[in-house]
Amino acid sequence: MRKLTVPLRKSLDIFIIGCIAGLRYTDLINLKKTNIRRFNHGFYLEVATTKTGAFVTIPLPGFAMAIIDRQKKLKSNLIFAKISNVNFNIHLKKIMEMAGFTELRPKFRHQNGKLVEIKAKSGARYRLCDHITSHSMRRIAITSLLTMGVPEQIVRKLSGHAAGSKEFYRYVTLAQDYSNREISQAQDKLFG
Repeated sequence: MRKLTVPLRKSLDIFIIGCIAGLRYTDLINLKKTNIRRFNHGFYLEVATTKTGAFVTIPLPGFAMAIIDRQKKLKSNLIFAKISNVNFNIHLKKIMEMAGFTELRPKFRHQNGKLVEIKAKSGARYRLCDHITSHSMRRIAITSLLTMGVPEQIVRKLSGHAAGSKEFYRYVTLAQDYSNREISQAQDKLFG
């Protein structure tokens, strides 16, 4: 992969932290240096989310702290340099394209009761890299935690979703599909 420009590198750093923390983009980009806490021998993000006001504490692995330390050199109190959500999404698509995530992944919508493929303004079909947005960080974090067996109530608290949230159950469905595949593969090995 080609070397990333400074703006792309900064966006990738934000994306990686977002995939760990599961925060909304607005909460992530507004993190302050004071949101980082050290307890015992670990580092944690402590933040009250903007949308729900939920107070969450998120453990950070060592590599995440290395990314944050690289970003904290800013003169402002913020961890990350401000970047608009629009530009961040453009950067993510470019990074994913550079990484080779260019296989076709059509986008579909229901129109007049039929499933119709949606194409880009240029008429091109959508690729995997075209689907990546700031919300992908949240999807990745929540789905990864669920598929790794973190209890739903803990993931829901981290993500700021209320019990019974319809939006949260979209993530649970993704995790359940993964679990079903894994169980089926194990059963095939065991009984097949």
